[in-house]
Order: sequence, then structure tokens, then C-alpha cells
Amino acid sequence: MADGWEDIDEDTYYFDKKTHVAATGWTNTDQYTDDEKKKIKEFKSNVSKLVKFEKDDYKKDEKPDEKETQKLEELADKFGEKTFNAYDRKVYEKFGGAVFYQYYFYSDHTLCTGFHKINGYYFYFDEETGKKATGWKTIDGKRYYFGLTGAAAVGEFEEGEDKKYTFSNEGVLADGIVKIDAEWKFKKEDGSWAKSEFVTSKGETYYIGEDEAALTGWHTIEDKLYHFDNDGKLSKGLFSDDSGLYYIDKNGAQKDKWVTAGDKTYYFDGDGKAVSGWREIDGTDFYFDSDHVLQNEWTTIDGKKYFLQNGVALRGPVYIDDKYYNFGEDGYLKSGWVSWRGQKFYNNKNGTVVTGWKKIGGKRYYFNDYGMMLINTTVDGYNINNDGVAHKAK
Repeated sequence: MADGWEDIDEDTYYFDKKTHVAATGWTNTDQYTDDEKKKIKEFKSNVSKLVKFEKDDYKKDEKPDEKETQKLEELADKFGEKTFNAYDRKVYEKFGGAVFYQYYFYSDHTLCTGFHKINGYYFYFDEETGKKATGWKTIDGKRYYFGLTGAAAVGEFEEGEDKKYTFSNEGVLADGIVKIDAEWKFKKEDGSWAKSEFVTSKGETYYIGEDEAALTGWHTIEDKLYHFDNDGKLSKGLFSDDSGLYYIDKNGAQKDKWVTAGDKTYYFDGDGKAVSGWREIDGTDFYFDSDHVLQNEWTTIDGKKYFLQNGVALRGPVYIDDKYYNFGEDGYLKSGWVSWRGQKFYNNKNGTVVTGWKKIGGKRYYFNDYGMMLINTTVDGYNINNDGVAHKAK
């Protein structure tokens, strides 16, 4: 029968040496050092004393004298608010003495390694041995304090008169931006909290409000519009929500400006929103699709075909891919008669310009090499009148 440590299929187990039952939960397999025994014993004794002292739970003949009362008051200070001792006490009172055990096994009896959250507290177990960490530790470049119980400290702590510590919800010692409870805050190098200012941490920009918490959502700061995500990070570049599409940089949402992002061009109006559809800008009409992107080349809009250059519809006669079209005064392609700057043209069904002779509605017309209908002239023995209609010369 198995007893002690056993490796099975790359997982580690521990079997009680008497019952041979595989361990689960907190388990102690190693002997404590004399120093560890002393610290744990003293801690338990101090907590027991404080509980009695706080409840004044003494029999008449057990009441502490003045000297003993002073010692208990000093002990209470050591376990006071924002002390590591007070935090360890909370953990101890929640888990009981088992929290001082050095190993933890999952419900499937396998050894716990790495970070693990147990009943709301984070613990760290060595990746190789599974032994619980205590005290100060640096893990993956981040500092933690696990205390005597091994539970990672979270929140704010004070040590003596000049040492103050802040740990994130995951137990990381604050250095720059840190999440405390439901708020993101920024710890400066001098130990103070940022307030009413922009800060940068790990490449991300935040704005810390008057309450020392990072702003989220839309905010106007010094007359500039900014958006911050749920973690307080400044939204940068293209950003969209239910209200529209925006482009945000360190100067806030761009307003009344052209912006090129990648290979796409946008225009943002006075509210900072990207425009769509036809929009007159500085006296020129531009077209943007439903994704707010400035359009180019062939584009169908409301059933009409346009050719756009930098969002502007071409008008009049133009060559495209070696074909000759005339978009007329309106700027969209159509067949039949087209007017351009006082001249008449005629387009085929595909929008290309007719040149030479063309019979239209039973009448003959002549269009020169540029597609313009000729009037009041003679061509190939035909007299062309003021309406452009040709008749055989007599």
C-alpha cells in the first residue's frame, strides 16, 4: 500500500503513513524548524490573548493587572488596523490552525503548485516542491508578501511610522497602477497616490481623478474629450461605442479633422464622431461608407454609380481604365443624354461616351472625338441644324 510521497502519471500525491489515504486540502508532511514552531506558537497565543482581552472574557480571579493590561494594549497595537499581523489573524480565524500547514492538495488528491485561490485568499506553492510560500517573495518579477499564514497580503498596510505598502487584489505590491477593491489607483515613486492628473504605466495612459481613482468612460478634461475603458486605460486610435466611431490620442477625441488609420481615411466632425454618407467639408462633397471610411473608385450609392477620387465624385467626361465616360453635372453614371458645361453628350448603356454618328429616336446625330454633339455644321454630306439633328444635304 502506498504511503508518503508518490509520483503517479506525472502528478504528485501524499498518502498518510498510517491510514494510506491520499491527502486533500491542507496537509502537513514536514517537520517545522524550531524557529517556525516558535513563531506559530507565539502567534496563536497572541491571538488567543487578544480575543479574551477584546471580549473582556476573564473570570474574576483572572483579571489582568495594570502591567499585564499594558502589555495587552501594546499587543493590540501590533495587531492594529492595516498591520500584517491583523491580516494574518483574519486568515487564521477563517481557516484555523490548518492554514499553517505547508502543502495543499486538490480534491482529486494532486499536489497544488503555483498560485491558488482558497476561500478568497491567494496562496503560492512552489512550482517544483509544492511547499507554501511565506514572507516576502519575488515571483515573475513581482513582489508579494505572504505573511506567516502564507496568504498573500491585499490592500493597504503600515509598518512602523514610515513604511506603507499597497497590494493589488491579486497580492502584487503596488508599483504604478494597481487595482484595490474595485478601483484602479496609481502609486507614485514617493509613495503618494496620484490625483487629478494623467499618469502612464506599462505603456498605458490613465487619468486619476480627485478621489485618487482612475476614470472610466467618457470625460472632458481641460476642454478635451477622452474615453477610458473599464480598467481606466485611455482608449487610443479608433474607438467605437453605441454613440459612434471616434479617433482618440493624447490630445483627446479628434474634432473637425481628417485622420488616416492604416490604409483608411476618416473625417471626424465637431462632436468627434466619424461621419458617413455624403458630407460637405470646406465646400466640397465627400462620400463615406457605413463604416465611415472615405471611398475611392467605383461606388454605388442609392442605386447610382459613381467614380470617386479621395471621396469626391468625378464629373463630366473622364477616362477610366482606357474607357471614356461622362458623369455629367450630377456626378453619377447614366445612359442617354448627358449635359456638361453647356455641351450635350450621349452615353451608351454602360456609360461610355458615344462618338461619331448615332441614331437616336429615329434621328441622326453626330458627336465629335470628345463626345460633344455638333450643331450648325455639315458632316459627311449631312447638314446638322441647331438641335444637332442631321439631314441629307440637297
